[in-house]
Amino acid sequence: MSRLEKRIWIDTDPSMGLVFRDVDDALALLQALRSPGLEIVGVSVSYGNAPMAACLKICRNLIRRYGAWGKVGLSQVYAGAKKAGMAQGKSAADEALICCLEEGPLTYVALAPLTNLASVLSARPDLQDRLEQVIFVGGRSSGRRFLFGHCPYEFHDANVVKDPQALACVLETKIPLALVPIELSVDVLLNREQIRRSAKSLKDGWRLRWETWLWSWLWVRGVGLAGGPVFDSVAVLAASHPERLSWRRVKVRMDGGELVMGGEEGRSVDWAGEVKEGTPEFWWP
Repeated sequence: MSRLEKRIWIDTDPSMGLVFRDVDDALALLQALRSPGLEIVGVSVSYGNAPMAACLKICRNLIRRYGAWGKVGLSQVYAGAKKAGMAQGKSAADEALICCLEEGPLTYVALAPLTNLASVLSARPDLQDRLEQVIFVGGRSSGRRFLFGHCPYEFHDANVVKDPQALACVLETKIPLALVPIELSVDVLLNREQIRRSAKSLKDGWRLRWETWLWSWLWVRGVGLAGGPVFDSVAVLAASHPERLSWRRVKVRMDGGELVMGGEEGRSVDWAGEVKEGTPEFWWP
């Protein structure tokens, strides 16, 4: 590993290819594989966007097709939690993450609920100091509602509400925490033309276009945005190029099962405010 590379672990719940499911986890994983500044030491799979078994199959297919980009093999993909509340470090993902932490410090990029990480911290609290940072897709500004486009229904903060206890467990530690709120991604959209250009560089690019077609159509036609929001890609950007985001130090707290920013009480975290102008199309380096 080059001394300039950042050692990271990715926790994800990809559902690309499933009907009416988001594709941003899968795109973020591909983005990480193409980011030369990152060394991916492991990928854990969780429930979230779909049942864990379905997410695991999708993740393994992605690594089989594209893992060579980041020198990641199938042996580095691990099954994790099947539901909220699973703990005590006994899944394959837990055991592998414990081994990697014992080998050295790393950054944990959480694109899914924090169940897997909370499980490891519960089993091995002595490893907290080995986590240089946790980057988590979640959190909302106080009073902010998740209303996108012309859709009248409010979107929920999925990674938070699916296991608030796991999040509370991580908040109680002293691990440096960086939050990428989903409200940020309303201005970070991936449209069909960008997908088409990206797919041209792949020998099986037709598959990427097919697997993202319905997702893109739903966000554009159903919600009224100019493209699909790539929530999880912003978290990978935070790992590979944190200088391309604006950050501020804020306090966050749990409030009725939600993670809220605002006020003078709570846990201090780094909060991503916006993607800076001039940032390249980072989801496909």
